[in-house]
Amino acid sequence: MNPQFKRCKICGKIFQGRMSEYCEECLRSMDEKFVRVRDYLYEKPNATVMEVVEETGVDEETITLLLQDGRLQMRDTRGMLRCEKCGRPIQGGRLCENCRRSMSSLLERGAQIAEREKRAKQQDATLNGGFKSNVLRKK
Repeated sequence: MNPQFKRCKICGKIFQGRMSEYCEECLRSMDEKFVRVRDYLYEKPNATVMEVVEETGVDEETITLLLQDGRLQMRDTRGMLRCEKCGRPIQGGRLCENCRRSMSSLLERGAQIAEREKRAKQQDATLNGGFKSNVLRKK
């Protein structure tokens, strides 16, 4: 397997990795900040983003990334996050519930169509003795 190189979403450093969009240093830093914010939100679940910034020392940009990545959800984001498809305000992630369901339904239908086509090809190959019918021509 060839190594996969990516540019860190935070610091811009090039790193080798498959799963994360962040280099090891930034990932470790994000994890520490996540724990601070999460613990604060357990104590104050109705806190606004600005209150979290002031009380934890975690910058707004990091909190936004944690919300977009789906690692955090907050009740009051003051419209900071919007669904990337329809623009509705959301509490976390990238899509609102309606768009997520719609996307999931589309993907499911696509998978069903692909499966039907695969079965049809297999059945066609079986009926033709494993050969395509246009290959067997009379001379």
